[in-house]
Amino acid sequence: MLETAELVKRFPQVPGFRASWNPVYLEPILGSGERITVAIVIRAEHRAEIHSVIRPAVLRALYGEKAKGIRGIVELAIDNLTDFLATALPLEQWNSPISGILLGEPKEAASSDLAGVLRQAIQSASSLSIVGSDDREYGEDEYEIQRIAGKWANQVKEQVQKRRVELLPYFNRIGKFYSDGEPVKFGFLGCGVVAQFGVLRPSKVQPSVREARARLWELNRARQMTDIKNVSLILQILSPSDRSYSDREHEVSLRNATELKREADEGNVGLLSVHTSLEGAEHLIRLAA
Repeated sequence: MLETAELVKRFPQVPGFRASWNPVYLEPILGSGERITVAIVIRAEHRAEIHSVIRPAVLRALYGEKAKGIRGIVELAIDNLTDFLATALPLEQWNSPISGILLGEPKEAASSDLAGVLRQAIQSASSLSIVGSDDREYGEDEYEIQRIAGKWANQVKEQVQKRRVELLPYFNRIGKFYSDGEPVKFGFLGCGVVAQFGVLRPSKVQPSVREARARLWELNRARQMTDIKNVSLILQILSPSDRSYSDREHEVSLRNATELKREADEGNVGLLSVHTSLEGAEHLIRLAA
């Protein structure tokens, strides 16, 4: 049996930097309950910082000509909150000067530094976020997941081609939520169906989940702003028979797929977990029937 000191050495060290963070929400339609994380407040020791995390391109895509007004509201709220933080008063005493801006509950975090806590907060609370441009690992992971998801979508398309060639024109179509908004690319758009494709990779679980959440958001918005009610994310997860991954990786994959399904259900969006491109194609064909 290992001595206690030797056993301790084999465990990773607990991060020494501890902080709490709060999401700052925007409720675009007052009273609707719909919320977007637009900023993160981090408190550590005797300092506090606020970081904007909403991507301007997302606001343009979602709200078109109204995006500038919404950005103005967000910036005004952030400026007000920044001034409040300088008073050193408890954050819980802050009252938003603008209707539709809400402060979320605090959460505890530990990391090597403040940037690590911010990254954790973004991963947990904001699928429509952006981190600093110097965060190369984050960007590379995001790009890699998007590349894998695109390859997976093409594999599904090839399977559909063998069975329902007339559906091919509906793949990779561009739509807009507003006439003057930014274009949004949908994996499949037509025949009364809006679908996106996603992948869940245990080796890159956080980027996978963030990307899937972003697709769920787009689908939820499409359901709200059109008369199309058949909206689904077709998500590739690990097959139980794939032994190239460990039991723990299978467990992580299943747990995150279950959580994403719960989030999809709350937004009245379908989420179909499949293992192969053939299964994905069959699901899509049934949706478009």
